[in-house]
Amino acid sequence: MNRLSAHSTAGGAKFFVNTADSAATQVQGHLSQPDLERFAGQLELMRQQLAAEIAKLQQKTSFAPFGSTDPDAEWNRAMAMRSAGDKRAILFEIEQALMRIRDKTFGLCPVDSRPIPKERLVQMPWVKNCEYCATHAQPGRPMDVFGVACGNPSPTADIAD
Repeated sequence: MNRLSAHSTAGGAKFFVNTADSAATQVQGHLSQPDLERFAGQLELMRQQLAAEIAKLQQKTSFAPFGSTDPDAEWNRAMAMRSAGDKRAILFEIEQALMRIRDKTFGLCPVDSRPIPKERLVQMPWVKNCEYCATHAQPGRPMDVFGVACGNPSPTADIAD
């Protein structure tokens, strides 16, 4: 049985949390369809640009011989490989964000189902966690299945007197 609990953000956006399976469904107010289409277009463009940059870096490193006696050549190769790895990590996050748009979960934190502020999404459209969950991930704290520290008070938690 699905039980929905209504919530509002400080900005007045309304959303519902399905308390039966912890899945969040946005009903109104947080991100409009034009917002989602704009984010999807922006993410797709970023995905294409990063894929091209990674291809260039891979091509650049494939021509440099391993074990070169030139320390500068080895350094340049190592930096190019590191840069390609960093870009691959961002590319992965962008692809995940595009999947969240398709799954209709984009803009909702997977840990506590709260809406991610539009301003945060404009700065980093691939971000998946709300600021609270992202900043409270600390070593030694229990982690959820998404790799984020647990501990954000649930939006549906009862407050004891």
